[in-house]
Amino acid sequence: MVNSFFLSLLNAINLFREFFFTPVISTLRCPKALRGSLGHRLDVEKGYVSSPLGYFDYTFHVSSEGEWQQAYPLVDEVLQRKKKVLILYSSDSLSLSLKRFCKDKNNVSLSMIPLLSFKRSFYKNFETSKFYMVRYDFYPELLLLARRSSSTLISASLKNKSLSFFKLFLWKFILNSFERVLTATQKDCMTIRDLVSRDKSQSIQCLEFRHAQIISRQRDWKKHPKAEHIESLKNWASQVEKRYTFIFGSVWSHEIEVIREFVKRLKEENKEFRVLIAPHKLAGSEFEELYELLVKNFQKELFGLYKDKANVKPIMLCQEGGILCELYPYFAHAYIGGGFGRSIHSLLEPFWGECFLYFGPKIHRSTEYDFIKEIHPEVLTVLNDPKSAYERFSFNKKLSFQYDTYKERYLNLSLDQYL
Repeated sequence: MVNSFFLSLLNAINLFREFFFTPVISTLRCPKALRGSLGHRLDVEKGYVSSPLGYFDYTFHVSSEGEWQQAYPLVDEVLQRKKKVLILYSSDSLSLSLKRFCKDKNNVSLSMIPLLSFKRSFYKNFETSKFYMVRYDFYPELLLLARRSSSTLISASLKNKSLSFFKLFLWKFILNSFERVLTATQKDCMTIRDLVSRDKSQSIQCLEFRHAQIISRQRDWKKHPKAEHIESLKNWASQVEKRYTFIFGSVWSHEIEVIREFVKRLKEENKEFRVLIAPHKLAGSEFEELYELLVKNFQKELFGLYKDKANVKPIMLCQEGGILCELYPYFAHAYIGGGFGRSIHSLLEPFWGECFLYFGPKIHRSTEYDFIKEIHPEVLTVLNDPKSAYERFSFNKKLSFQYDTYKERYLNLSLDQYL
């Protein structure tokens, strides 16, 4: 009864979108500046929506960069097996990176999903044997696609989700739309098992594919296209005792006070130290503002911009992209940016780099925080305000966690049972 109601609702929503919403939106004549994000999205969809045709062995849907990183190990594996793959995505921020990924690959098709230019025919013109979706974007058409194929929901989480009367039934319907659900944390696993039908409860398990990818990248850094830069910074950091090394990952200019407080504490030890600052934005006004603030706050003999092997300043701002994950293992402490803004950035990379982790209070969206808290909470330090960085920073912490045991478990994980 409940399933029939929600199925009818999904189909009704799609009919409304195709025959009323889409025509109205697409015929808007007002200037793009007035249309704002709607106008931008319409223009983007014209360039990146490409109706898929025919049969695909595997179809993946990802929302944005974080979700793509979750799906990547599976996508890479099935492409190596010469399977025909379709990648659907939601956010324009993924367009260029996915285009680069798909370049010169004959067995993969790519399309942004049409949200404003929606037509049901987009989903009727192709068939797929298996469908994988990485959480969040539960659009009606994607749930219907999940119900007509062998489907898996990846990195599922009910963190901060209301389970009041109507929403409880809605979440039950969403989760039961998938044959298998892989959760972000053990807590999510237990919660979701209580919501799905009894015959599906055994198909719910806690598993993130990104763990093995991160661990492999950090172990095999010499294979990285920028291995020369990684080695240079690794050697620079290794010139001092490791407990006096600090890396700031994905930081913003508004977090300058945090950087200043941590460096102040380091300087008081009267020991040689190394601080690497990796900004979230590698160019543009945000990067320029951060650079100017660092110049203003630190003396010339202490601070410099990383450019080549010759730079040996104790504090360096690194503009090289794509190497942050590989650098974490060579630093004892890591501050992860975003926690004094919208939400903290990825914690998994510095965690598997065996760093002590510091970050701001905005952790409400991070299932990575929940995962680490479940297995090794001792490495986590939440800073409620920037000035608390000084007093919360300790050089004498020791790691007691069995990292190698967990790492081998993830590296030896076979993907066969999930494909």
